[in-house]
Amino acid sequence: MALTLTTHRQAHTYSGQVLVTYIFSNSRPPKGIAGYVDWIMDGQISDLIINNKVTGRFCESLLLVTGTKIHAHFLLIIGAGSPNSLKLGMLKKIGCYTVRVLDGLKISHFGLYPHDLFLPHLNLSETLDDLFTGVRECAQEDKQITILSNDQRQEDTIISWLKDKTYILKPKV
Repeated sequence: MALTLTTHRQAHTYSGQVLVTYIFSNSRPPKGIAGYVDWIMDGQISDLIINNKVTGRFCESLLLVTGTKIHAHFLLIIGAGSPNSLKLGMLKKIGCYTVRVLDGLKISHFGLYPHDLFLPHLNLSETLDDLFTGVRECAQEDKQITILSNDQRQEDTIISWLKDKTYILKPKV
């Protein structure tokens, strides 16, 4: 199994099959890409949160059809639990869970927006290391992942991380 990672700025314009983002258990209203999609979809995600259909609980998932205003056909939201209790090791589990859900859906090419997982108490590089180690270790088939960002700073962070993290791209043995 091998991973191919690329980057794309303006996450909301990603035109693949599935856009993946993360929410925390106290995300009301949702933030990041989930918040943007919620706004475009007239509060559909907020309604699901208010009605406890999605809670942001650790490794909870929700797959939504995005409609015509979003370029990706589906939005996959993965719960990250409480931001205060999120630590390294848990991100590896989130990466593994993410790819298992996508494998179950037979999705091999997707866009992933990791920036909602960047918390002040976690190192950015270690956050990405942990998340993508989980993806690599649990993927059952080759994956083409587009790491999404919304501004130059986010894109620079991803590109800088990718330069010296090629070991993550090696096939698992």
